[in-house]
Amino acid sequence: MTDSALRLAFPNGCQVRLTAMGKLVARHKQEDRVGIVTGDCKPHQYGEGVYVRWDGKQTPVVWHRDYVERV
Repeated sequence: MTDSALRLAFPNGCQVRLTAMGKLVARHKQEDRVGIVTGDCKPHQYGEGVYVRWDGKQTPVVWHRDYVERV
C-alpha cells in the first residue's frame, strides 16, 4: 500500500478500533476502545502504520494498518 493509499484508507480524524490480530498484539490493552487517527508514519519508520490516539490518552501510538480497522 502506498502512502497515498494509506492516507485514503485511514484519513486524519477517522475513528478506528483494533482488529482481531491487533487485539492479540495489544494483549488485553485497549481492546474495546475507539481511537482517532492523527497521522501516518513514514514507510521506512514503522512500515505501513498510522498514529492512533485512543480514548482518554494524550499521546498517539503507532499501529500497523493490519491491526486497525475503520469504525
